[in-house]
Amino acid sequence: MSLVEFRILTDENINPALVSFLRTQNMDVVDVKEQRWVGASDEELMRYAYNQNRIIVTHDNDFGKLVFTSEINVSGIIYLRPGHFDVNVSIASFKALLNANIEWKLPFICVAEHTKDDIKIRYRPL
Repeated sequence: MSLVEFRILTDENINPALVSFLRTQNMDVVDVKEQRWVGASDEELMRYAYNQNRIIVTHDNDFGKLVFTSEINVSGIIYLRPGHFDVNVSIASFKALLNANIEWKLPFICVAEHTKDDIKIRYRPL
């Protein structure tokens, strides 16, 4: 499956410019801020995303921890590192994910870590 085929839930820490970029890629995106769900617990967002068959895009590593420490099901998590910086870093990381030679299968967790001149992608089926 191609990454653009997945339905997305963007966490409250995702910059609106990244949300716009995802939509220019014809991705189905629900944004936590637009829905006025800011402050919702990570567990609530994980349940919503799973019930709607959406993958979560976040800068928050707590989602990854919850995948392995809770009983909550998840469709997928994309963790963009580093977070909370220049949105162009996040967009470049997501572009790398779109171009990566990954056979995307639910459920999964994926980390895209942007360093000075490189983007490391770690994909793990769950």
